[in-house]
Order: sequence, then structure tokens, then C-alpha cells
Amino acid sequence: MEEEVPGFYGESGKSVQATLSSLKMLDVGKWPIFSLCSEEELQLIRQACVFGSAGNEVLYTTVNDEIFVLGTNCSGCLGVGDIQSTIEPRRLDSLTGKKIASLSYGSGPHIVLATTDGEVFTWGHNAYSQLGNGTTNHGLVPCHISTNL
Repeated sequence: MEEEVPGFYGESGKSVQATLSSLKMLDVGKWPIFSLCSEEELQLIRQACVFGSAGNEVLYTTVNDEIFVLGTNCSGCLGVGDIQSTIEPRRLDSLTGKKIASLSYGSGPHIVLATTDGEVFTWGHNAYSQLGNGTTNHGLVPCHISTNL
């Protein structure tokens, strides 16, 4: 019996179930942004979320529980501490080792990530306080949200 693994996300933001046997056959080639990654990097991807108005930003996890981002970085939505676009995958050190249970994104864009340990992190566009951090400042790095949940 094959073990189910949650967490593959596409442009709609909806989760799709996959099996371990199909992980090796994951075709991320349908999203042009993945053409910026090397073949070695593509082989390590376990989960991916492509987002942004044109699918021009991506967050992905590897089989080693590392989290990487790349793309246009609109409103600091990549969480790397700046608003610079990047064609090279950048590791989110603050989230490395965390196991993603759920990931969502909204317009602006902004990201909401929940871990299997029940932690919630947000970052990105925040003009309407959608990050839940008590401000309207854009979140340039993942912020642990522990109140107002």
C-alpha cells in the first residue's frame, strides 16, 4: 500500500494528494518559474506552492525539510528579508527543519504557513493587517503568530 503525502499546491492554492511513488515523477515543468532551477534542485522538491498574479513566485520544500523561495518577491512575499527579485533559489533559514502542514497565499501577495507542530508563520503584503501581527507593515521575513488565532 502506498503512503499518502499531503502538500502539493498549484496556482489555485488548493492541496492535491500525491503518493510517495509519484513524488519522483512530479512534473514541475508546467510552471515556467521552475526552469530557473537546476535538475538537481528539481529532484529534491517534495512540496511546492506557485503563486503571484502570473505564477512568478514559488516556495518549495525539499526532501531534507529545507524551504526555498524564488521569483519576483512582490511586497517581500518570499520572506528573505528584502524586496529583491531572485532567479536563484534562496533558503528560508528561519523555517528550515519545520514540516509544513498547510500553506496558503493571498493577494498582495502574502503567505500563511502552518507547521505540523501547530506553529503559524506569516509574511508578505500587509496593507490590511492580514498577517495578524498587529501592524500594517509588509512582513519581509516569516513572523511567528501566537496571538489572535
